[in-house]
Amino acid sequence: MINTHEKPESKLGRDALFSLFRNQASALRRMKQLVLQQRQAVTQDNPEDLLNLLKQRQVVVDALVGMGGEIKRVRGQWDRHRDSLAPDDRAEASQFILEMTKSFEEIMESDAQDVRSLVAKKQLIGSALQATHTTAHVVSAYAGQVLPSRGVSKLDEAS
Repeated sequence: MINTHEKPESKLGRDALFSLFRNQASALRRMKQLVLQQRQAVTQDNPEDLLNLLKQRQVVVDALVGMGGEIKRVRGQWDRHRDSLAPDDRAEASQFILEMTKSFEEIMESDAQDVRSLVAKKQLIGSALQATHTTAHVVSAYAGQVLPSRGVSKLDEAS
């Protein structure tokens, strides 16, 4: 008897399942490569390379998002999909899932480290700019000149 309550698209065959796993794993491997390059751009203070890498990462993120609906379906019915696999396939699927989980964790941790590094650099630059601004005011006051306060531009003075 045919089950009329089951959606036809809810059945995902072994080949489609492993194709999905391979595609996601491949995208995550590419993302990890970009993350390593990103780390170099951050540590070497190379904003042009960093922006280029972020654009490349966006392409990979878009691909992962494109896979998101199918992955969500698999995740929602994972017990059923896993139970339908042969033991060797189950083991291979588990390895894919483990690899992808580890990749996501490594990517997130690396990104968090890069964010912390960039925030620290921003604070250092802000402090250096503040010190430079303060020094300029002290020097100009000593010389008897009054500098415009910070935040006032030439356009503000003209109006």
